[in-house]
Amino acid sequence: MEGNVTEDLFSRLAPETLGDIFTHCLPAEAEPISPNTAPLLLTRVCQRWRQTCLGTPNLWQKINLGRRLGQDPLFILDLFLAQSGALPLTVTLPLPRSTSIELIEILINRILDHFHRVLVLEGHTSRLFPYFIYKRLSSSGGSPHIYAPLLTRINVTGFDIPRELSKNDEEHLRNCIFAPNLEELHLNTSRIILSMVRFSPESLKVLGGLYIVDVAQTTDMAFLCQASNLNTLGLVIHDIYEDVVFKIPHQILLPNLKRLNILLFGDRFMGILESFLFPNIEELNIHVRGIASFPRVVELITKGQTPPLRSIRIASSSPDDDDDLGIRLGSFLRFKEIEELKLHGFTLSEQNLRLFLENENNEYQLFPRLSSILLRKITFRGSSCETIMRILRDRSISNSKSPVYAKFHNCSFPLDDKKALEALRGELETTNTRLKIDVVDDDAGKYAVADKYI
Repeated sequence: MEGNVTEDLFSRLAPETLGDIFTHCLPAEAEPISPNTAPLLLTRVCQRWRQTCLGTPNLWQKINLGRRLGQDPLFILDLFLAQSGALPLTVTLPLPRSTSIELIEILINRILDHFHRVLVLEGHTSRLFPYFIYKRLSSSGGSPHIYAPLLTRINVTGFDIPRELSKNDEEHLRNCIFAPNLEELHLNTSRIILSMVRFSPESLKVLGGLYIVDVAQTTDMAFLCQASNLNTLGLVIHDIYEDVVFKIPHQILLPNLKRLNILLFGDRFMGILESFLFPNIEELNIHVRGIASFPRVVELITKGQTPPLRSIRIASSSPDDDDDLGIRLGSFLRFKEIEELKLHGFTLSEQNLRLFLENENNEYQLFPRLSSILLRKITFRGSSCETIMRILRDRSISNSKSPVYAKFHNCSFPLDDKKALEALRGELETTNTRLKIDVVDDDAGKYAVADKYI
């Protein structure tokens, strides 16, 4: 489409026609359209679109090497680096299973050449990533640090301490990445990467979110004492070896923490929580191996205090150990401001539900302000599903401030509950209960009702 006459005709085409031209020009094997692939697809439509695309740097800011592009990833990386100009970058690291180790090292070094432009670093990559950085720093003869002034978020998994690194090498990597504006750090298998990030008192004041998967490998947590503005903390604690010695201060006060995610897969190191003080948490997410340990976890987190909790999520890895769930949830009796309850992976009986949801003497003892309940992968016994809906209906009538919302996601119901649910819906359709119920099922063969208002 060259020449003024052609361009005038092109500019007068309807958007629908332009869309048809665009779709027709796409290759049959094209990736799904997304911000990551759009620049590559746009250049194939016509010469004019190609020139416009190549002259628009902000189309090239997201470099996703974590998918199969069907082209040379080094060519793709160089193309995005060049066309994005000097703009900040979001980089998704290459998948180790789909890329050779030699190529990953080349890609990592090319990214490190432009690390001063990286805004977000994410992805799942080779355990050799720290080793590549070590090789670069030890052979460069220049600065032993990597400066990342724009980096605000790291979200990476798959790292581990490479066998190629000695203890001295690990020490050489300590504090090698300086990111003074880092706001969120999400690490899986994290000890080596966590030690690589250089925290200063100033940068810790910026840090708002920290997620450490496998705390067993993070032995020194003293830096958290200075993370005064931390808003979100996630800790995954596994059983670990007897000889691991934690370096945890006697007290870690996090006054601005609002969201706490705790996943415990072993009782032996729940004592880690004893050093933490969370006076102002509003959202608590607890995943435990068995519900029996739940009250102890709550006590370790709250220290007998009553933070302004508004949302709790409880998940269990032992769904058959839930006959006393209502009693265990009594740990939250003093928290009167809770509005949202999420349960994942339990077996619920009618007795259980009545114990922690039904009122007594016209007063709800537990969760009196509950306005949202989300149930995921719950197995209902007997008529427990019908019971919970009737209880929620009663709550929606008594709750004048806001409607009550309930969502059942991939839950298992007895066969009779399908008829009970239909009968209940017919009964409630004639009343204004301000109750919204979603029943969502991603698995075939189960009863599902999508986005029904009752």
